[in-house]
Amino acid sequence: MVVLGHTIQFIIYNQDPTFWNNCVFKFIYIFHMPLFMCISGFLSFRSIQRGGIKDLVGRKFLDLVFPIIMWSISLLLIKRSISCYLVSGILFDILWYLWALFFCIVITKSLKFFKCDSIGISIFAVILIMLLPDNGIMFLIKFMLPFFLIGYHCFKRREILEKYSGNYLLLFLLALLGGYCYSSWDRNTFIYISKMTLNETNVPIIIFRFFSSLIVSISISLFCFQIYKKLPFPTMNKIGSKSLYIYILQSYFFLGFTRCFKSIAIPGSKAWLSIFFAPLIAVVRKRPLAPYSLMKAFHI
Repeated sequence: MVVLGHTIQFIIYNQDPTFWNNCVFKFIYIFHMPLFMCISGFLSFRSIQRGGIKDLVGRKFLDLVFPIIMWSISLLLIKRSISCYLVSGILFDILWYLWALFFCIVITKSLKFFKCDSIGISIFAVILIMLLPDNGIMFLIKFMLPFFLIGYHCFKRREILEKYSGNYLLLFLLALLGGYCYSSWDRNTFIYISKMTLNETNVPIIIFRFFSSLIVSISISLFCFQIYKKLPFPTMNKIGSKSLYIYILQSYFFLGFTRCFKSIAIPGSKAWLSIFFAPLIAVVRKRPLAPYSLMKAFHI
């Protein structure tokens, strides 16, 4: 979905502002990153419970921050130009979600270390972080943190999730509510437009954005879970495990295809290449694509 959303934005619409109104783009961007953070929080629970802060930060630095640095250097070499603006844009903007994930893990681990990871204190921590200015990618971290913490706390109460996961009435009601949220979502609701500044105009937008993303994320999760129970797809498990590489590679493919296929008049041809070729390469060649696999190969 990340690849498809970026294809719509950068190739089909060529960043024309009307892409914000594309129905598929809007559907993807309501939930795809909030759901990713919920899942990340859920799956990070055990690692957050183990060891100390220093050990966890070190491991997550190698898993998340080091790849950002290495891929940013690679992309700078491809662009063959260096400037402070370009370095900042590549280092923080393109792979911003890895930075957000890293800080969400560190914040949650800090709460756990001081035995303050209850729901109430987690909400208080979110409110405190919301008071910070929207500098750099801070507005994205502020938006992602609540979803990460929701996933983290859902793991503690996973028996409740299992109890209601097969409730079709609940799924139907959530789908109706999600449809209303989708129809009410407009350009100003996107996090990239209104951001997370707390003022009289923006607070209702922030609340609606969070509520909509949460409802649609839950609806999509329950729907996919029902499909998976009836029709398990082993191949999808393999693709899911390589989603990080799919996301990183698509940056290269968008850059390469927009340069190599400028003469092609039909934008759809570029779109199909971007949608299918990047995921295919990522699935076929997982380990060689990870820069930090060299560290493992040399036992560093």
